[in-house]
Amino acid sequence: MSAKTDWFLNEQLWLEFYQSMFSAEQFEAAAAQIPQIIQFLGQQPENILDLACGPGRHIIPLAEHGYKVTAVDTSEYLLSQLKNKLTDSNLTAQVEVVTADMREFSRADSFDLILSMWTSFGYFDHPGDDLLVLQNTYANLRDGGKFLLDVAGKEYIIHNYEETLVRELEDGSLLIEQPLLSDNLSRLDNDWTLVSADAVYR
Repeated sequence: MSAKTDWFLNEQLWLEFYQSMFSAEQFEAAAAQIPQIIQFLGQQPENILDLACGPGRHIIPLAEHGYKVTAVDTSEYLLSQLKNKLTDSNLTAQVEVVTADMREFSRADSFDLILSMWTSFGYFDHPGDDLLVLQNTYANLRDGGKFLLDVAGKEYIIHNYEETLVRELEDGSLLIEQPLLSDNLSRLDNDWTLVSADAVYR
């Protein structure tokens, strides 16, 4: 695994940008996807793994549908948000919460379905790390199991590309996004700035 300098390992980032990234609408959208995901798979999984699950956008509705789910993420802060939601919903028994890097998590032949949602794959600087995740994912699937990978296609990104995006949040703060396409349009780096009444976060 790469040295732990990856931006997503910065807990302060998730603390500062949580409200702008994980709105109530984002949770509602994820819940609406669950029946579509199961219908698309054409089978009823017994054990589901959600890699880089964050605060549980898909975990909560999966548990509500009665599925047994393992939730994996590196962020203690995001997982604390998930645990709070599980407790409030009396769903703790349905979900195993694991603090782990998706490059390291390994539990061979354990899952019927593995999810990587909301473009949670591809953040690594080194392609070898992406390959390691895929190798672990393959090993973690049971015979006949399926891996659902949710990523944004290059064509979609280019078609909707804007150099600067400004969004006002519910609390009145502004989120400024400045995406940059690089490596022959194969990579998208995004610079986020959050401007609130008290401070500016980048």
